[in-house]
Amino acid sequence: MAEKPGTLPPNPPDSQSPPTQADTPEQAKPDTGLKPITRLISEDRIGRIVPETATRVEVSFSSVFTRRFLHDDFYFCAAKCSVARDGKVKALDEAFREAEEWFARVNEWLAWKNQLEFAIGYESVVLEVPNALAGRLLRLLNQYDKLSSATLFAQIGRSISGTERDTQLDIASRRINTIHALCIPDSDRFADDGSRLPA
Repeated sequence: MAEKPGTLPPNPPDSQSPPTQADTPEQAKPDTGLKPITRLISEDRIGRIVPETATRVEVSFSSVFTRRFLHDDFYFCAAKCSVARDGKVKALDEAFREAEEWFARVNEWLAWKNQLEFAIGYESVVLEVPNALAGRLLRLLNQYDKLSSATLFAQIGRSISGTERDTQLDIASRRINTIHALCIPDSDRFADDGSRLPA
């Protein structure tokens, strides 16, 4: 996409902290080197909680990070979000807000970059989304996947370098992994203001 006349492009997203494709139903799956997903790890964990919203969604993805997170960590995070209380909910909400704001900035930055789009292969999986926080996590994973494609298109379009692409994807993955790390401790490990209590 060409730069808009008469205005300056936005600066790259903060890099101090780690910041319409065509339908292709018959394309080969991307070579991720991973075995096909036959059953998501910890799927039985979801069956042991009472869902707030019994929502099943089909998710399409092409990036290895999204694929691995959905397979290894999504249901764990969804279950822990279902039982989160008080300060832990506050800490999670703050981490989500920061990640969502960062993705908005990086998307604005990419909107000024020339992108040479081409068809890429996608995989899909049906997921149970039991609560609102799990829904926000799924939206972030979807944004990561779109960022992976958009930065690849921009790199092929010679508007960003491979190093810039790697930097943005590294920041994006760390934003999401921060949320995963917050899911691990129980709610009693957080103060009311969302800060972590000393061990």
